[in-house]
Amino acid sequence: MMMKTPLVTVVIPSYNKAKFIIKAIKSVQNQSLKHWKALIIDDASTDATENIVLPIIKDDRRFNYIKLEKNIGISAVLQYALNKIDTKYFVQLDGDDWLEKDALQLLVHKMETSSENAAVAYGNLVRWQQLKKKKRKKLITHKQLQDKYDFITYHPMFYPRFYKTDAVKAVGGWSTNVPHGGRYSEDRQILLKLIPHFSFLHVNEHLYNHRIHDTNNSGKENLDKYAQVNRYLYEKALKDWGNEYEPVFTWINGRLKVKKLNKKT
Repeated sequence: MMMKTPLVTVVIPSYNKAKFIIKAIKSVQNQSLKHWKALIIDDASTDATENIVLPIIKDDRRFNYIKLEKNIGISAVLQYALNKIDTKYFVQLDGDDWLEKDALQLLVHKMETSSENAAVAYGNLVRWQQLKKKKRKKLITHKQLQDKYDFITYHPMFYPRFYKTDAVKAVGGWSTNVPHGGRYSEDRQILLKLIPHFSFLHVNEHLYNHRIHDTNNSGKENLDKYAQVNRYLYEKALKDWGNEYEPVFTWINGRLKVKKLNKKT
């Protein structure tokens, strides 16, 4: 019996996530949609990631594990992955997070039954924060975006981010020609590139589990870097979109956000 051709690749970028990555991998293997590919890009981890991953995936040909020789950062990793993807869609699953079992099935269905102009599907989020010996769980429900300007003033980040491969390639994918070489805010970078040209689709289900821990790249020690990158990305996007609006920035919980957009006179 012939296998169905997979429609989606799960891209798992990982750097020193050895203690978390098993759950990420298992969540892909346990998907209700069985026909998929998975690409694990190990960004030159210095921990035991390789020794943990290889035994888990050795008998599962749907997985491909690649360990890079040097650390290149998240945007470069995703661009590297993009050049290897041969499926219609792909979804980013960070090495310390995990998917709900119906995530791929629901996201594929949404894209396959919607407008050809759709480039991104996203769901709702379960955020887990480790507090000593306790875990705090928070459900985050997103909304359907109305337009590109709505995205700029919408503060939460979407998880999961399920992309149409050709659309991401059409806008050039991820760039490292941004502050800090693309190591921060790779999510906003690509979404700001896509949203002027394509529609985004909201799936009103909690599909993605995001883990907050001491070694997140978005931790307190990197907040200034994220602020620099986000300011650059927003100002560049608004200029590229016709330079009609001036962003009014504000700080919310130590993070730089766009409070509102003022129409230029």
